[in-house]
Amino acid sequence: MAVVRRSKDLIQWEAFDRLRGYFTVYKPSDVSPLQVRARVKHALMRDVNALPEGRQQSVVRIVPDEARIEENPSALTAITVPSMRAHPLVRGDRYKGLRIGILSEGHDLRSSGVMAMALQEGVDKVEFYQQARVPSIYRVHGRLGFATFSHDIEGKIVEKSTYDHVTKARIQRVLSGLLRMSQKDIIRHSGVNIQSQEAYELASRNLLQPSGDIPCLLLDMRCTTFEPPDFEIEIQCVRETAQYLRKIINNIGLFLRTNAVSVKVRKIQDGPFKLEHSLLRKDWRLDPVLGALSICNPLMRTANLLPLELQKDSVLSQQIVQDNISINEVGE
Repeated sequence: MAVVRRSKDLIQWEAFDRLRGYFTVYKPSDVSPLQVRARVKHALMRDVNALPEGRQQSVVRIVPDEARIEENPSALTAITVPSMRAHPLVRGDRYKGLRIGILSEGHDLRSSGVMAMALQEGVDKVEFYQQARVPSIYRVHGRLGFATFSHDIEGKIVEKSTYDHVTKARIQRVLSGLLRMSQKDIIRHSGVNIQSQEAYELASRNLLQPSGDIPCLLLDMRCTTFEPPDFEIEIQCVRETAQYLRKIINNIGLFLRTNAVSVKVRKIQDGPFKLEHSLLRKDWRLDPVLGALSICNPLMRTANLLPLELQKDSVLSQQIVQDNISINEVGE
């Protein structure tokens, strides 16, 4: 881990210059992604402007020379005084704008978990990161016994049912069936003929990947907890939305001949960014963000962030890593 100077040892322009790259926060539920971005930006601007400004501007003034006023009442001298024009109480905050973008997809108002963000020049690579289609991992908490219009526990109940016949093994069988259907979608969006030798070779090497504009695809699912009526599903997917995952829980209930709703949707990993990299709300401040930048920036230079078309060529991807080509250079 890189050594990061504490913000109290920095002056304003040094701290602002270090705010570039990528970091992650833990998004709480009932807070939209745009609200999280606004709060982080406000906290960073507040902390940067609270730091010392460094060398203060000064002006030269001509004033009467008190040392020689008895000899020569019209004697003058030049003195240097601080410039009030540059005083914060006159000028206001020095830094008022900060480019900040959201790398993560899939979050909505009610979801929570890892949310990757970009600062300054990192914002230019948001689209490239999203087009790389790196998988995300969610843990979705479901509840058996009833269904709602919105597929979550806060919606209006439209149906109730029994669930005594449901077991963890049955849930896992349903998940296996959903994965088989998703695998067909992956093949269909991979751009190769399913009956060809190329498709067989890519599938056998686990390199058959979707390309172009794709819908949400499920890569892996497993039931991690089953305590009726509650259960938890771990889902690995790409191009997802939180509402789509709630619908998956509803479909699981229907396949089990009962009903189910989503209680909580929590993202635990977004590409290379994990929970341990995420800042809690109390840490949405300058010092923790500077530390997170030093940890998360190197994660954006790994081979798993290359577009999937490059990942298919293992020789090329290894050469890119060996040459230490950053994601910025690959994306240009």
